[in-house]
Amino acid sequence: MQSPSLQSWREEEYQPPPRSILYSLDPISQQGLGAESLRSYFIRLCRAHGVTPRRMVREVLASGAPGFRSYAGSRFLATGAMTINGLGSVAEAFAARLEALCARRDLTPLTLNPWAVLLPSNSAGAVYRKPRWCPLCIAEGRKTEAEIHQPLVWSMAVVAVCPVHHTPLEHSCGSCGRRQPALPRIPDLGRCAHCGEWLDRSHTAKPGNASDVQRWVAAASVEMTLAGFPVPGIQPLSRFRTLLLKAIDTYAGGVRAHFCRQIGLSPWALTKWLGEGRRPSLPQLLHVAYALDFQPAALFRLPSGQTPDFNIRALPGKLFHRAPKPLLSPDDVRRLKLSLQAAGEQGLTVSSICRQESLKRSAIKYWLPEECAHTSKLAKVAAESASKRSRSEKEDLAHAAFKQIAGEGAYPSRRRMEDKLKQSGTSLLNGVAREAYAQDRALLIGDCDVSMANVNLDQK
Repeated sequence: MQSPSLQSWREEEYQPPPRSILYSLDPISQQGLGAESLRSYFIRLCRAHGVTPRRMVREVLASGAPGFRSYAGSRFLATGAMTINGLGSVAEAFAARLEALCARRDLTPLTLNPWAVLLPSNSAGAVYRKPRWCPLCIAEGRKTEAEIHQPLVWSMAVVAVCPVHHTPLEHSCGSCGRRQPALPRIPDLGRCAHCGEWLDRSHTAKPGNASDVQRWVAAASVEMTLAGFPVPGIQPLSRFRTLLLKAIDTYAGGVRAHFCRQIGLSPWALTKWLGEGRRPSLPQLLHVAYALDFQPAALFRLPSGQTPDFNIRALPGKLFHRAPKPLLSPDDVRRLKLSLQAAGEQGLTVSSICRQESLKRSAIKYWLPEECAHTSKLAKVAAESASKRSRSEKEDLAHAAFKQIAGEGAYPSRRRMEDKLKQSGTSLLNGVAREAYAQDRALLIGDCDVSMANVNLDQK
């Protein structure tokens, strides 16, 4: 006799869960380190499928979303892919695309995007420009044979030490000394992308070598990565402003300038947040949180109508030091403007001017943003034109080599083509030359088939 549950079950009522295109890997969350970063999740996903990150972006993520092809470029893979973990459109696009492909709904909290309701998308100190890691954590992962991953807190620029071992985070290989690309060619988070050695080698990693402020920042950042989305019905930005107003009334009698001096903020910081409606950067938020002794994650977790308890204390120094703005004289600016104009006419890039003037790209862009954009546009047009010329030259060389070999009465095999093209400085390894050779070979084989058919007809 069937049970009541089986009797009531109908096959047509059963709806199986939708199949995912990619493996639905579970994000890793480790005690003390917080949530895994989306970049780490993506690299582990590539490793599970046995493909390179570049190919995964170009052939899978870009399928049905053509805009993702721009993320398969060398510059993005080397440095730009760190923004996958941060705030803004790149993190949002990768999280949404991977959630759709993996049939998951929990990948956005692997970025800092849940904090976009409080922090600006271009917040300083949000994401470090290169991958960083704790050699001691990787060494422990090897001993326990756990899958190597990189938590989100390691990619936050304000965090200087590992939250577990309190040792400075490394950003270069202990064997070859080279920094790691944001998305490595081989999807392995535990080994150097250049020499292949394990990243647990270090000459400076010693547990406990961190100040109290560094430890607090690391622990608070871990809590931020675990906060997820705000409790429904609350607005963290309004709660942050309410907390500031209460602290100003409590400790400075309502005088904002006096309160700024007490906690080490610039006098105009509160005017921007409370008067102009601007949002605090991540270092500023942590600065205020440390000075008032509360956890930033509490802005997300407390029920509506409540603000975190606070107690004022002094902060010994800044949490994050931004590079000073470049100071250029009017003559230097005029000279740079002329250099950019000349570079645009010659098809040169802004980077070439940076090397010539020994300045960073951000410095030139800060003073001459419109000229930089115009020069970059002209350089792109020149590069596309040069690419078309190079492609045409390679095609002509391949066609000429094929025609010359066939004219000598020999079959244009790959070896003969390689020998002939080598004299011109190219090879069939070049995709354009290889395509031209394939076209000529197909025409030759087609002509031979037609000739043989005519011979057979004549014999009949």
